[in-house]
Amino acid sequence: MKREDFELNKDILRSDNETNNANYIIKTYEKNLETNKPSETNKPSETNKPSETVEKKIKTCILNLAPDDDSIYNHYPGDRSQYPMGTPIQFPYGKIDFQAYQLGTIITTSSSKDESAPYFATSGTLSCEFVDGVKDGFTSTYNFRMLCNPTDTISKKRVRYTDFETLFVGRLNKWHLGAPDWSGFHILARYQTEDDLYVASLRKDGKVVIKKKVNGIYTTLKYADYGALDLGEEYFFQFQIEGNLLTYKINGQILLQATDSDLDWGTTGLRFDYSDVVIDYLRISAI
Repeated sequence: MKREDFELNKDILRSDNETNNANYIIKTYEKNLETNKPSETNKPSETNKPSETVEKKIKTCILNLAPDDDSIYNHYPGDRSQYPMGTPIQFPYGKIDFQAYQLGTIITTSSSKDESAPYFATSGTLSCEFVDGVKDGFTSTYNFRMLCNPTDTISKKRVRYTDFETLFVGRLNKWHLGAPDWSGFHILARYQTEDDLYVASLRKDGKVVIKKKVNGIYTTLKYADYGALDLGEEYFFQFQIEGNLLTYKINGQILLQATDSDLDWGTTGLRFDYSDVVIDYLRISAI
């Protein structure tokens, strides 16, 4: 059933308690987003930008040097200062409705990815399938990875997002045989390379976790017990980064907050491991 601009019909809500349902939360979120759009006057101006300290300039110079290792996927190759930096206020991305694709269409696949597209898989395949009576994005790739690719409409270059929020709705229908405990739903944020990123996860072992990966090394920033994933249940995920504050929400509830300042910018994406997953909504928004 296709949703028109996400003004959802109640007959597709999948819970008796609609205020805790992922679809209901999306509907409320979309309405609030339209009501509380940041005004043009709130955009940072070039003339009013604070001056950088010497320490900040040194850090910027270091970060502008992209890794030399060609075996590591780097979303911002070359001199990183060439890529415009800002928020979704300056560089809007919007939302993706996977139900809009024709049934059976390959939405994105890493075997023939188009890196100029608004989003693309770096591992595995996402297709439009009819699952549980609804047409959605579907993947059964054991190591699926997909990156969003916001670009500047003027320079046509990739954007380095600073403060933003990633939202998506997904449901996990089946675990693959032998799926490890860390498998599950993962949102990537401030992704620069496959070795430099933040990630917020809901895992097979029932834990929610925020981690950072810097120079290929993972560090756990915060974790908590959430409980077992309900197979076939829709979840509404939000991962916000503002300054050094990282916030992870599921179905509108704040579950984890952590602070870290190692990564200042990047893109966002999704990762699923050892599972059959359905996606029907993905959005990048200003905070």
